[in-house]
Amino acid sequence: MAKENNKKKKDAYPSKKTLNLYFKDDKTSKPSTIMLYCLFALVVLLASAKLFVYDIWAELEEEKKIYAQNEKLLQGYMGKLSGFGALKEEYNKYTFDYLKADEKYCDRMDILNVIDQTIRKEARIERINIHANGVEVTFEGVNLEQTSILATKIEAYDNVKSVSIVSASLSSKTGTYSVVMDIYFKSVEGGKQ
Repeated sequence: MAKENNKKKKDAYPSKKTLNLYFKDDKTSKPSTIMLYCLFALVVLLASAKLFVYDIWAELEEEKKIYAQNEKLLQGYMGKLSGFGALKEEYNKYTFDYLKADEKYCDRMDILNVIDQTIRKEARIERINIHANGVEVTFEGVNLEQTSILATKIEAYDNVKSVSIVSASLSSKTGTYSVVMDIYFKSVEGGKQ
């Protein structure tokens, strides 16, 4: 009987009362995971290429276009200025801006001394306008003969280049003339002041 009881026990199937939590880790990579890593690396590579290569190249091309436009503009201006030397020479014939780089303006005290020793003694000075090596003096209280004598006296100075009377208008109140006289002095060697 004991044998029969053992046989019955063997025929009985046991029931599992606990949960088996052990599982085997899959160490192989799935193709989708590999694709995601490759796609991420590609995006990072493209973004860095855009930032460090394409953007710099595009900016350089834009700067080249701006440089070419400015160079073209400069060439246009240089073309316009090519005849400036001849124009300046023609202009200097009609103006009194004749000083060269190695010349300097006449001393202002010399100019004022000439005016003081000649015109101030004979007439009342209204205005003195000094420019470069010339001076424009406006004075009144003289007649035409006195004005001519003053011009001759001024021309006798060694540092005076030329004298010209620009205008002489008769004042009805005083009976004398208001005269505008230009006096040009010789330039001094040795560079502009």
